[in-house]
Amino acid sequence: MYALADQALYKSAIFAGNELEGWETIPTHYRAVLSRVLQYWNKEKVYDLQKDRGDVLIVKAEELSKNIICQHLNDQALVVVDGIYTSKRARYAWQCAQREDQVTVSIDLFHFGLLIARPGQVKEDFTLRYPFWIR
Repeated sequence: MYALADQALYKSAIFAGNELEGWETIPTHYRAVLSRVLQYWNKEKVYDLQKDRGDVLIVKAEELSKNIICQHLNDQALVVVDGIYTSKRARYAWQCAQREDQVTVSIDLFHFGLLIARPGQVKEDFTLRYPFWIR
């Protein structure tokens, strides 16, 4: 987790503004952070629920369900949950997702969260803050 924070979250970099599907709802300066996180994990194909599968599913917190987690989260793909604190329903969905057996690592980045399945790893929940001035 330290390497992710050091090499992706706290690293200042210029965001090229590549528009990938599913990113439309994420503010531009958070796209830069998410882009660095995905680059850190070598994830390239972002998709939404209506598209073919890829490396990363982006889903709104209100739409998140156990079924979505079971179908899309595996050791090769991760789930980005957008807007985890936008409403009570979103917070509840995020908390339920963190408790799912298939989720071994959850990372709360306030504006969005990451759900990761890593077989053999102890279940952990992280809350990471990143400086708002890093773009």
